[in-house]
Amino acid sequence: MTRQGVSPNGVTFVGLLHACSHMGLVDEGRGFFESMEKDHGIAPGIEHYGCVADLLSRAGRLDEALEFVNGMPVEPNSVVWGALLGGARLHKNVDVGEEAIRHLAMLDPGNDGYYVVFSNIYADAGCWEDVARV
Repeated sequence: MTRQGVSPNGVTFVGLLHACSHMGLVDEGRGFFESMEKDHGIAPGIEHYGCVADLLSRAGRLDEALEFVNGMPVEPNSVVWGALLGGARLHKNVDVGEEAIRHLAMLDPGNDGYYVVFSNIYADAGCWEDVARV
């Protein structure tokens, strides 16, 4: 793309990050994210941060994802925390799931889907009393 004289924009990077996330290309995705501003002068938006949170979460790098989200220069929204919740479900991580649901309960309290995903994390861990509580 750049070899043909076409400059990427923010939407281009969302597509790249999304593709890397779904293909498990963590290092490549992180590289694209870092090159946005450094090489192309594009300030990452919340959608780019959400893609990186999803990228790390899907790859099972949940501690790194949580550190990334907590270090964001913008306030994480429900999409970002939802990505962590999805990764916690995929990798059966109760601790990250609990952290994500705490934030989601404040940001989007009416979204029952988050609670279903969260209860499934507890169910996978055999925490049946917690499933009933959720």
